[in-house]
Amino acid sequence: MNAENRAASGNFSSFIFIIILVSIFCPLVFAQLPGAIQPGAPVPLPQSDFLLRSGVAYDASEDLLGLIHIQEPKSFFKPDTDQMTWWGEFKPFKTWGRPDLVAEWYDPEGRLINTQQFKGTICRLAKATLKTANLNLEQNQGRWRVDIYMKGEKIDSKNFYVFSPGSGPPVQSQAAITVQASQAR
Repeated sequence: MNAENRAASGNFSSFIFIIILVSIFCPLVFAQLPGAIQPGAPVPLPQSDFLLRSGVAYDASEDLLGLIHIQEPKSFFKPDTDQMTWWGEFKPFKTWGRPDLVAEWYDPEGRLINTQQFKGTICRLAKATLKTANLNLEQNQGRWRVDIYMKGEKIDSKNFYVFSPGSGPPVQSQAAITVQASQAR
């Protein structure tokens, strides 16, 4: 074995050693972070085997390469917004064709205000957009919710907020809201 082969072999061995260390210690470190799921704790939605990630945004789209673009992802909307969009990215090969989905939108009083039947795209994106022209968001400020169903099974649920600037809850970030919500359960 010449010197180049020994050096390459040593680099490869070091690389494998680092991968093993990371795979052992990263889960231990991340399990200690605030908001991390502890063994035996309930798993937050999406619990389904279908969704990779999801959220609420102004809009979402998918390009010809299958890349998903989220326009203005947020948990807070101003009352003058003209739409709010739930988006979800399906795990690869978990759905074939275009899955039939149902979105149920709830106002801050918990009233069902809109039900939409929609389909996912041929690739991996699904989205449901709620047009807000007739919802009088100025009078309906607070925590809203959208629930997503596939074949009658709830696969996702997202809370989001509508507030005028300066009138919202005294919370610094979406992460703080998530931690507060999980502690309240």
